[in-house]
Amino acid sequence: MRKRRPNAGNSCRNRWGKCEVAKHRGEMMHSYAIEVAKKEGMDDVVAKLRISHEKQVKWYKNEIEVIKEWKTKEMELFMAKGKKIFLTTIENPDKKKIREAIENGGRIISSIYEKDYYGGIGKDDGGEVNKKYDADIINEKKIVSIAEQTIDDALSFAKEVAGVIYAGKEEIYLSSSEGINKKDKNSWVNLSIRAFAADDASGHSVACSRELSNLKKKAGKEAGEIAEMAKNPKKGKKGTYDILLIDTGIHPDGIASRAFDDEGLATKETIIFEKGVLKSYLHNTSTALKYKTKTTRNAGIVSPTPWNAFVSSGDSRIKEMMEEIKEGIYITNVWYTRFQNYVTGDFSTIPRDGTFLLKDGEIEYPIKEIRISDNMQKILLNIASLSHKKEQIYWWEVDVPVFAPHALIKGVKITKPFA
Repeated sequence: MRKRRPNAGNSCRNRWGKCEVAKHRGEMMHSYAIEVAKKEGMDDVVAKLRISHEKQVKWYKNEIEVIKEWKTKEMELFMAKGKKIFLTTIENPDKKKIREAIENGGRIISSIYEKDYYGGIGKDDGGEVNKKYDADIINEKKIVSIAEQTIDDALSFAKEVAGVIYAGKEEIYLSSSEGINKKDKNSWVNLSIRAFAADDASGHSVACSRELSNLKKKAGKEAGEIAEMAKNPKKGKKGTYDILLIDTGIHPDGIASRAFDDEGLATKETIIFEKGVLKSYLHNTSTALKYKTKTTRNAGIVSPTPWNAFVSSGDSRIKEMMEEIKEGIYITNVWYTRFQNYVTGDFSTIPRDGTFLLKDGEIEYPIKEIRISDNMQKILLNIASLSHKKEQIYWWEVDVPVFAPHALIKGVKITKPFA
């Protein structure tokens, strides 16, 4: 078994204090908040209590260097009077802190402007979400073992690796002035690894799941293989190339799947695009009222929030997709995706890690120093095929979990990031 370096110990940040002893009493704080806020004259109130336990295992230069642990207990409190709204977060809540937050919120609400639109909060109409939960997901021994195996797999191809595993579980208790009282629990693990075969040859892979046992085992091997293939890259040329590159809150293994949204309504699947046609935006109760439609159960109290993005699979194998390309580029990863114009969809992004020139369906050689500068609507219109296989992607550059297949995109504009 791989040895840890001497300084790779346990670092714990605990914000529960002595409250863990009184955990069951603390779980009732969300109901207490509703009661106090209603007495203070609030029309709408939502209190969401979140109790979480997370662990991190980080490695660099081929060795596990950091193991950290966080325990967090906090309450999000939303209040509305008329069309005036107030939102605050209370760390380690107790009755005194809750009363003070509500009194302070009442004073603030009395002096702020009304919102142009506010449609109240949702009323419970049932619904149940079945999703996976792993009570043992923060088992340190298992997480360290996964990290060690991932490192060893990558080092079979590369000379140096770095990466991180985050794992956590949470309990959520939500009450509202509409009579909703619900409980949810979630678990998640996500792994990110980057392997280096040379200074300018790297490969990246991720793995994520709601269960340790379901976490993709080959992330280290994938990163190492891409890094090895990326050695001795040539400078890419600008031009136009063919590129190989659903919101749902109920996917059983979706990292962001939730039993209910922040209004307490059971989450569901919402079709955003279908066959090239925009079918729906994401809504909470207020935005649904403004646009004369129904909530998609994506609250965010203040604004709607996505859960898991889900792209339907195609019917192609990756090799078949490559064979369609006379001259193109195979991109394994991008980062620093930035929009120059959100309205028109103009954006740029930088391919990172293994990027390869394709000729007549085969990898010719690795390339570097290119940028994608194009338009998102055009990208969507030019999707030629999608792979049958898809994976869940989540890391710091992708903050909404995405289930996505490989995509063959025609006519993508490639520019040079350097003069």
